Amino acid sequence: MRLKDKEVIYYETIDSTQFEAWRLGSAGKIESGTIIVADIQTAGIGTHGRTWITDEKDNIAASIYFKPNCEIEIIKNITIEIAEKIVSILQPFIGVELNIKEPNDLYWNGKKLGRNIS
Repeated sequence: MRLKDKEVIYYETIDSTQFEAWRLGSAGKIESGTIIVADIQTAGIGTHGRTWITDEKDNIAASIYFKPNCEIEIIKNITIEIAEKIVSILQPFIGVELNIKEPNDLYWNGKKLGRNIS
C-alpha cells in the first residue's frame, strides 16, 4: 500500500512495529518515511523501555521509519513538536482543551486519546 508516495506495510500481528522498522531499515529494505502498522503488537516498546502490547480490538500500533539527512540534534524534539502541532490543529475544531504528556501522548479530561475513553 502507498500513502502520498510513502509505503505503508501492514501486519495483522507482529512483535513490534519499531523492531520491524529497525530490521527493515538496517537491511536497506525500506525508504525513509515508510510506515509500519499492525493490529496486534506482542512486544512493543513504550516510554522508558516499558512493554507496549496491543490487542485486536482497541489499539493500533504504528512506527514511521525516518532516515534524517541532518544531525540528530536538530530533530531531537520532533515527537513533542508533532504533538504540539496536532493539538494546535485539533483544538479549534473540537472545542476542548487537550494536554500533552511527553514524549507525545495527547490527553483530554485526564485520559489518553487513542484509547477507548467511554
